[in-house]
Amino acid sequence: MSLRFDVGSVLLGALPLLGCSSPEPAEPVSRCNAVDAPPAHAPAIEVLHPGTLEPLEAGAALYPVSGSQGGRHVDLVVRLFAGGRQLVDVRGEFVSPADGAVLGEGLETIRTCGERWTDVHDLRVFLYAYGDQPMMLRVRAPFAAAESVVLELPVVLTEP
Repeated sequence: MSLRFDVGSVLLGALPLLGCSSPEPAEPVSRCNAVDAPPAHAPAIEVLHPGTLEPLEAGAALYPVSGSQGGRHVDLVVRLFAGGRQLVDVRGEFVSPADGAVLGEGLETIRTCGERWTDVHDLRVFLYAYGDQPMMLRVRAPFAAAESVVLELPVVLTEP
């Protein structure tokens, strides 16, 4: 009786013994803003207009875009001020003003920048319903040592 070995199978079988493992996930990216002054009260959230980076005003138009897999989303620009370094789960939602139904949502975990604003340029909110319609934009973040901060702003989703 002879034993035959497939070299490829032997090498693949030995990989777990060699200590190969998957890489650690990358930490969330934060963009620290050392230019703008801290807010009067911490923690704080602001939503900025994606084109101008000025504070988003009530009734502002936001434009959904198509993703590579056929869905629709809106990329929000959000600023956080935590008053210290921490991980914060920032949730963006579009809510129907008529019945409170969630029409879109997204979540991003961000490492805040301590005593500076943290700019988040990629809070992607995936839409379940869209078209030209008014919605309530809700952005919330549960900060450590403080209650969740919630910002609500009426906006209009419209096709470009």
